[in-house]
Amino acid sequence: MNSDSPQVLEQVNHARDEAIFALCGTMNTHVTPITGGGNSTIFCLEAEHDIFALKQYRSEPNCQRDRQHTEIRALDFLNECKMKRIPRHIASHGNFSLLSWIDGKKIVEPTETDIIQSIELLVELQSYSDTAHAKKIPSAFDPCVSLDAFVEQLSARYHELDIAVADDAGLSFFLQGDLRRAFVEMKQRAYSLYQRAGLTFEEIPFHEQRLIHGDFGLHNMLKSDEGLLYLIDFEYFGWDDPVRMIADFALHPGVSLSVSRQTFYLQEIHKRFVDRQDALQRLSALFPLLAIRWALIVLNVFLPHRWNLRDSPRSGVLWNTIKDQQLAKASSLLTLCRREGI
Repeated sequence: MNSDSPQVLEQVNHARDEAIFALCGTMNTHVTPITGGGNSTIFCLEAEHDIFALKQYRSEPNCQRDRQHTEIRALDFLNECKMKRIPRHIASHGNFSLLSWIDGKKIVEPTETDIIQSIELLVELQSYSDTAHAKKIPSAFDPCVSLDAFVEQLSARYHELDIAVADDAGLSFFLQGDLRRAFVEMKQRAYSLYQRAGLTFEEIPFHEQRLIHGDFGLHNMLKSDEGLLYLIDFEYFGWDDPVRMIADFALHPGVSLSVSRQTFYLQEIHKRFVDRQDALQRLSALFPLLAIRWALIVLNVFLPHRWNLRDSPRSGVLWNTIKDQQLAKASSLLTLCRREGI
């Protein structure tokens, strides 16, 4: 049944209204959809004396992780740690969670001040790895704490896509051509750099791992009228190699950084991590592979279960437009992974 059909919309609205009454004790509210994607939808919920964010989490076929539970646990933990520029989890009902409202705007053209603030949020979040209850938090989704395991993870992503798009000549040509060559080349480069630096191919010691956001980038930040950045969406939070969170900010296609902003960001990161040469060496080795990981992620829309989740027609102009857009993003990420100095 189409997700836009009257029957489905009626079911969705009924579930939402039921959650609002359970969470607020009243239906005397005004609800406005704010954002919606494949994983969740955010509503602005205006109650009698306050305003909240109501978040609806969607389930994904064959998904082994609970995004809602992950985010609630992350927010509760970080609020215990007194981290200020994040939402506060108030209550949950079914697949809905009530969060404190953050009055801010999305960042379109980041300034150097925005980047400095983002690094401060990154450093602050990772500092809570040393707190008493941090070890109770599980690993982040698809961690890269081992070079061997990370390469296997990328290989699995690649082969799943390669099989799924076998009947699409354009996509297959890109996967088996540019992307495959980049993967082979950057995999060899990473192993060579690890070996030269004396780094282990196996899992890095736990004391070198840190809590990471899991989807860290400007797309998951809001900027207040006073210019302060707030970090949102903790659905992938957990333990991982800290360099993944560092690289994600520069690579995430949600808000693309210009070459000058990428360079400025990485220079500032090197200043902050100058006493962590092991992490900087891993960052240099893994950065191109993490770019390839993001190239594979932006192509996930072509997996059958991902396409069905968005329930859009897999034909005609729309399909060709989306394919061209996602291929362009993936191609851009491959270019970035080879950029001199990055």
